Amino acid sequence: MSAEERPLILLLAGELRMRGGTAYTLRLKRGLADYGFDVSLIAENLGQLSRELCHKLKVREVTHMSTPLLNRAVLRLFAAEFEHKPHPRLIHVQSRRMIKPGMMLASLWNIPCIVTMHDYLGERESLRIQPNICRRVIAVSDSVRNDLLARTGLNPDIVQVIRSGVDLDNDAGGAEILPDDRPPVIGTAGALELIKGVHFFLGAAKKVLEQYPKTQFLISGSGPEEMRLRELARSLEVERSVTFVPSLNDFSAAIEAMDIFCLPSLKQGLGSIMLEAMARGRPVIATKTGGVYSVVKDQQNGLIVPAGDVDNLAQRMIDLLTRPERARELGEAGREHVRKEYSVTRMLEQTATLYRELLKPETQTQKSVSAASE
Repeated sequence: MSAEERPLILLLAGELRMRGGTAYTLRLKRGLADYGFDVSLIAENLGQLSRELCHKLKVREVTHMSTPLLNRAVLRLFAAEFEHKPHPRLIHVQSRRMIKPGMMLASLWNIPCIVTMHDYLGERESLRIQPNICRRVIAVSDSVRNDLLARTGLNPDIVQVIRSGVDLDNDAGGAEILPDDRPPVIGTAGALELIKGVHFFLGAAKKVLEQYPKTQFLISGSGPEEMRLRELARSLEVERSVTFVPSLNDFSAAIEAMDIFCLPSLKQGLGSIMLEAMARGRPVIATKTGGVYSVVKDQQNGLIVPAGDVDNLAQRMIDLLTRPERARELGEAGREHVRKEYSVTRMLEQTATLYRELLKPETQTQKSVSAASE
């Protein structure tokens, strides 16, 4: 690869929804140009991204890439667009539903493909990849990697941990945490899905309001559970203290409005939105699950509670409301931890290094020979 050459990388995504995985993809799209790559982002569904953002980042929608029967024709038409111009040199698949389309395109162009795994396989889910095409699997945490190796027959040598990174701003932090001159705000953010445990967050909110009735609760995000959560807030009679903020291009504004961030997930690969909150100095209360537990150390840079334990979650909220100085200390410790271990720069550097390794002609030849001999 010559110094002047800028290889074209194709980021292949499914639906771009406002959640940690989409934030990861957009950071790759924005940042990899600084590491010598041209990057094209193709999504099957632009989902909740605004037209303005899609235009700015030059994100393109190609529908039915994963639809059975239709996908072969769609992918061949897409590949034909590169007949008279250089095609991508590497495909980086961003979601599991796009693994098969990614491998099909990689096979057509005879180029390497890699996949990022943001979370765990479902109970009956399998991961089918062709090692001579899919050369690496990126896991966003050690927990995701360990689960993946335990559930599949993948060679451990091809599963690499690259932690999701978040943007770090020296001025990040915004308003003072838990000041005396306004009501406290406790929030959560992400996809509103059952596994995210937001119903436990609402249950805890009811208990907190019994002692701190002026507390406000913020739920930022959207998803299939949104209507049920709104109904639950009404049935718990906390709806006047709960604000839902759906369909944002990112969660930064919502996080800035919070004093305390909660991640009540029942299962979580890493928790990149939680990392964003920590980067902004927000004290975090998170469940003891998967990759989250590898980031948050109880009483050191945040608080840990058992998943699904409403009473414990409520008590930890009350503890921080009662001791605002302690909340600020945990927020600062969390910010420092994220600054050291989870920067976007570190993520981009490691990803770019992996790209360069796979783009070396000798690496591709060796991998093909190795796969053929297995």
